[in-house]
Amino acid sequence: MLIYTKISLDNLIIQQQVEEANQMGNLSAEELKAVVAAYPVDLYCPNIFMSVGLFILTCIIVSFSSGLFTLFVYDSRMANTPGFIAFLGLCAYIALELLVKSRKHYNSGVDNALIWISGGLLVTAWLWATEGSDAANGTNYALGLSAFITVLCLFYTLRFTGMLTAAIGYLAALAFLAVAWYKTGSFGAQTLPFALIILSFGAWFLCKKVIPNKKAKYHHNSLVLLQALSLVTMYAAGNYYMVQALGNELYGTSETSPAAIPFSLFFWIWTLGIPLMYIGLGLRKKDVILLRTGLFLVAAAVFTFKAYYHVAPIEVTLTIAGFVFLALAVAVRKYLKSPRKGFTTADLNEGRLMDKINVESLFITETFSGTSAPGADKFGGGSFGGGGASSGY
Repeated sequence: MLIYTKISLDNLIIQQQVEEANQMGNLSAEELKAVVAAYPVDLYCPNIFMSVGLFILTCIIVSFSSGLFTLFVYDSRMANTPGFIAFLGLCAYIALELLVKSRKHYNSGVDNALIWISGGLLVTAWLWATEGSDAANGTNYALGLSAFITVLCLFYTLRFTGMLTAAIGYLAALAFLAVAWYKTGSFGAQTLPFALIILSFGAWFLCKKVIPNKKAKYHHNSLVLLQALSLVTMYAAGNYYMVQALGNELYGTSETSPAAIPFSLFFWIWTLGIPLMYIGLGLRKKDVILLRTGLFLVAAAVFTFKAYYHVAPIEVTLTIAGFVFLALAVAVRKYLKSPRKGFTTADLNEGRLMDKINVESLFITETFSGTSAPGADKFGGGSFGGGGASSGY
C-alpha cells in the first residue's frame, strides 16, 4: 500500500535518530557522517522553508494549468459538470503518483500540495454530484459525505503516511458514526454525547495499543496525532457547552442556562474534571500526550465555566489566571531544576534516550566493520547490559 519503499523509510528513521543522538552529544560529527553514508536515503525531503515554497509554487502551477485546460473545453459545456472536476482531481492524483515514484518526493511540499488538490477536487466533485439529490433527508447527505471523506483520507494516509489526512479522516469517521447513531431514533439522539465519548475512548485505546507495533512504525506520527485528537474529542463530547449547543441544534431550542440539559451535573463534572484527570494520569504514567492534552484542555474548561458564570469581568479573570499560571510555572521550574521522581525541566528526550544509546553501538558494530547497510531497522537485539542499557538491549 505504501508508495515509498520500506528501505527508504527505515533508513530515514535511522538518520533521524542519529541526528538526534548527535544533537544530544551521544554521537560525534564523524560518526554521524558515517552512519548517514551507511544508511542512505533516496527520498527528497527539503527543509521547511523550501517545502512551503514548493507547496505554493505547485498550487500556482496546478491552478494555471487547470484554468488553461478548462478554457480549451469550455465551449463543449463539459467543464460545467462534476465529472470534469473529478477528472481534474484524477489528473492531479496521477501526477502525484508519477512524481513520488520517479522523483521520490517525501513531504517536499509538492506531494503535499498534490494530495490536497486532488483530494479537494474529488470531494468537490462528490458534493456537486450529490447536491440536491437527497434534500429531503439531510442526515443521509451528511452520512454519505463523511463516509466518502473517511475512505479518501484513509487511502491517502496509508499510501503517503500523511498526518493531516489521518486527522481529517478520523474526524470524518467520527462524524459518520455519530450521524449513524443519531439516525437510530430518539434514543440515539438522547445518548449521542455518551456514544461520542465511548467512540473517542475506543479510538484512543486502539491508537495506544497499535503505536508500539513495529508494523505501524511508518505511521507513528499519525497515530500519535490521532491519540491526542481522540482525547480532545472525548472531552469535547462531554463538555457542557458543546452538549448544550448540540442539543439546541438537534431540537431547535435556544437554551443558555447552566442547568438546562439532562444530566447537567454529570456534564459539568466532566467539563471541569477531565482535564485534571488527564494531567493526573499523565503525571502518574509519565504520558506526555495525556499531560499536554490535559494542560491544553484546562483553558477550555475555564472558558466554558466563564461562559455561564460571570464571577468577574473577562479582563480581570484573564489577568488573575495569567498571574496564577505564571507563578505556578516558575514554582514548578524551580522545583524540577533537579530531577525529582522522574521529572525534570531539562529537555532529555527520555522517550528516545535508549534508542540513541543503541544507535551508537549499532554504528560502531555495523558501520566501522564495513558491513553493508541492511534494508530494515536493526535497532534492538543483543543480550549484554550495563552502561544504562536495558534488559532488551
